[in-house]
Amino acid sequence: MPNAFAGPTALTAAVPAPRQQYGAEVGGAVYQSKRPGLAVVLVVLTVLFELPVLRLFIHAVTASDVPAGATLAGMFMIPALPMFSLGLYGLIGGAAAAAPGVRAWLRTPLAYLPVALLLFVAAGLAA
Repeated sequence: MPNAFAGPTALTAAVPAPRQQYGAEVGGAVYQSKRPGLAVVLVVLTVLFELPVLRLFIHAVTASDVPAGATLAGMFMIPALPMFSLGLYGLIGGAAAAAPGVRAWLRTPLAYLPVALLLFVAAGLAA
């Protein structure tokens, strides 16, 4: 009885390496920033704005009677600020030019911006 693994084998042709064009970016579908100074500024601003939000949230959670509005506002604002910073970084860094039309807003750096804006609205309505 013949075995499927006992069939004849042969070497295959080697696959040539892809050619790199001069000036072409490695990993064209991957967004790479060339603005580290902008990242530092956005991180510092995010931390500065996050501190009062964390204070509000901790004060609301540890109060004797827990106010639902302040707790929910803090819960919405804590993830919204870093997400807004990431989305703004992608917008200023040029991620909107990566894909035409609405598709750019569905990709990772820019998708954080509308989600953060919705969280800001939710925090404002909860407060």
